Amino acid sequence: MSARLRLSLPKPVTILSFLVLALSAALVWQGWSALQVDSIGDDAGQNLRSAMNLWQHGIYGESADAVRAGYRREPFPNWILAAHLKWLAGVPAGIRFQELVADPQLLKRSMAVNLFYLIGLFLALWGLCIRLISPRWVAHLVAMVVIYFSYNAFAVDELGSLNTELPAAFLIVLTSLGLLLLRQKCRIRWAILAGLIFGCLVLTKASGAYFAVFLLPALPLFLNRCRGRSVALGLCVALGFALAVLPWMGRNLVEFGKPAIAKGGGVVLLIRSVYDEMTPHEYAGSFYSFAPKPLRKAIFEPYLGFSQTQLKCGGSLERLQRDLSCDEEAMAEGRFDNLRSFYQVGKRGLPRMLHQEVARKNIDSSSEDFLEAAALRRIQSMPLKHVLVSVPLSWRGMWSFDNRRTWFGVLINGLAMFSLLAMPFLGIFMRKFDWVLISIVGVGYFLFYGLFTHFITRYSEPLIPLSLVCLSVLLLAILRRLGVYFFDRGVVPS
Repeated sequence: MSARLRLSLPKPVTILSFLVLALSAALVWQGWSALQVDSIGDDAGQNLRSAMNLWQHGIYGESADAVRAGYRREPFPNWILAAHLKWLAGVPAGIRFQELVADPQLLKRSMAVNLFYLIGLFLALWGLCIRLISPRWVAHLVAMVVIYFSYNAFAVDELGSLNTELPAAFLIVLTSLGLLLLRQKCRIRWAILAGLIFGCLVLTKASGAYFAVFLLPALPLFLNRCRGRSVALGLCVALGFALAVLPWMGRNLVEFGKPAIAKGGGVVLLIRSVYDEMTPHEYAGSFYSFAPKPLRKAIFEPYLGFSQTQLKCGGSLERLQRDLSCDEEAMAEGRFDNLRSFYQVGKRGLPRMLHQEVARKNIDSSSEDFLEAAALRRIQSMPLKHVLVSVPLSWRGMWSFDNRRTWFGVLINGLAMFSLLAMPFLGIFMRKFDWVLISIVGVGYFLFYGLFTHFITRYSEPLIPLSLVCLSVLLLAILRRLGVYFFDRGVVPS
């Protein structure tokens, strides 16, 4: 009987699998139970209106009055939100936008769509750990750590928002998993699926379309396991990507005469061009201004001579701050020529000035095309400085973890983001192409944001879960090289 009893006991790996699922379920329940939603931001409001217009009228667009087609917001998360509102949220069919956002319970039920992304994120992280790390029991342990920190450093604050950061994080990890499975299995169906997922990601964060032009042709270089099929598989990834993205771009070409995914790039690029006006003093001070508070207090202020007063109105670094009280006063009084911060000048002051300059030519300076062209002219006038300014802005974008206010959070944040950025280069150097494939999409977004946006930390938040996986994989690889063989084979060889 004792022998039969021993045979019936669950294996340690089975127990760990159960613990991963239990932890994920507990975090989902904790986040949903504690969620209280009283308001909605501007970007999230546009997403909600787009979903409601699609649900109620069959027209995708963010217009608040007469329903008309639009493409201000990326469509994929709002397609999912429209389906959720129609079939799962229990929202009255004829409700108006103002009525929905004024009702906390209905708003919370609308936010429940985020549970789909949260569960999907946890499962994708788990799958990525299993495919990257062996033995399996180590992969399960790493997955629990990554899931826990992804929730606390990022996901918990996204449950009460309809911004696109949480779905983007899910799709970034899922794209990485899809590319990894493609390299390990070399099947056409995995190639098409990976392309479809990447396409959905680009329909969630349109910036990915720009570096997809470079990534898709380069994929066959990293599919060296596939014995002469790498080019065909790369083409299948491109096919899947096209199946997801081209119908939407074709719709916008027919409706608006422009094969774009979403609007908004012109304003962001114009803001970015204003940051190129940094003086040498502001350039050095930007690393202080964009650093997390523990680093400011412990290093920049006592040893490098910076102070908080420099970041206030009248201070030598005032233009680096986004929300100056003097800017608020100037905007309230209509004195847009007196705006000081780079951000407010680029978003509000410069567009008005451009409009005044071209009003006599009857050019619509509010159009995205006009603002984008003006921004590109400004960038082309000082290309070297534009590249140099990308360095402190990338430093700013690194510090996106929610717990970066403590030294432990700063350490994890810095190591994780550095691991993400280093992994594709280490993968190429060490010929571990699995590392390249899991990180290249995340690094592509990071580099794009550093070059072409003012890179607020919200832009890099979707990279947090993937960066934690990269940190875990690199730490295990280092332990293995140091001879710490507490696991069988370490990281799955490439």
